[in-house]
Amino acid sequence: MLNDMRFGILSKQSIATFRKLARTIEYDDGIGPTELYPRREDVDKANEARLRRLATDSNRYTAKDHGATNDTQKRLLDNLMAPAILDLRVDAQVMLIKNHDETLVNGSLGRVLRFVDPAIYSTAHDKDATAGESGVLGASIVTTGVGSAGRKTASAVAAAVVSKPYPVVEFILPRGGKRRVLVMPEVWKVDELNGKSETSRSQVRAALHSQALQAYSTTSSH
Repeated sequence: MLNDMRFGILSKQSIATFRKLARTIEYDDGIGPTELYPRREDVDKANEARLRRLATDSNRYTAKDHGATNDTQKRLLDNLMAPAILDLRVDAQVMLIKNHDETLVNGSLGRVLRFVDPAIYSTAHDKDATAGESGVLGASIVTTGVGSAGRKTASAVAAAVVSKPYPVVEFILPRGGKRRVLVMPEVWKVDELNGKSETSRSQVRAALHSQALQAYSTTSSH
């Protein structure tokens, strides 16, 4: 059905099935439904429109790219889930794009509660943490592409983070309940066909607005 929708050749059976799902759904967790689009440009437009409707505090996060010296390497970075530029606002709905532990995984949905300087958050978390807040996501390297070598600790990420506020996100847990975390940058390294990992991107880990997604993203695993 998703492939039919992507290529614009919906069968009568697929249309009938989708129409059966056309009903009003009430959500009590504050997370809205996700819309699917065939193209990333459409996804970006839909999410940007929602973001503009939020009259709340905002922050822009520009990715730090390294090693992209040719068009092929630049395309590899463009294909990452982590965008080159990420605009977030308080109350924006986001999706985690990397596994963290058993409760926070790739695809976990949440909402931005506020923006906090990491140093201030760490002090507050140690002494007088807000109920339900549990830790910091970030400071590791994610390797992707051909011959992926897995995850490594990256002091470079922590060193690159200056006094800039990052989002505290309240995620919905798969077995019920919620979990709040400060979301920091990660580094994604791209393995090229020659086996080298010279290209990388550093960006905030909850780097996707989740109210609109590209259709294939819901069927692939990363």
